[in-house]
Amino acid sequence: MNGDFLFFVFFLLIFITGMIFRGVFGRRSPDFKKSGRELIQQAFEHESRLSMALQILMGISIMIGMITYLFFTPLFPWLQLPLPDLVRWNGVVIDIASVDELPEKLLRVTNY
Repeated sequence: MNGDFLFFVFFLLIFITGMIFRGVFGRRSPDFKKSGRELIQQAFEHESRLSMALQILMGISIMIGMITYLFFTPLFPWLQLPLPDLVRWNGVVIDIASVDELPEKLLRVTNY
């Protein structure tokens, strides 16, 4: 098994686990019962239009970047950053530790 493939699998597992935690604990939020229109209207009341536009653009760029990295890495050699294995394993350990703390942080935020 290739070392890059191993870290790719770790990345997918950690990323999917984090998204599952956010989905499960996000449903406990009091805002979950509001409609999307109400949430957008509430966000525009508290944020400026420029801030909302930048948040939307950043979200879209992050999604496009994630999809490009996951599925089209061989087509873009500049996406392949050669790092020593020690740095990669440190990243795996830090990611696992952050996913482990995610439910606690989400519960603290959603339970007022």
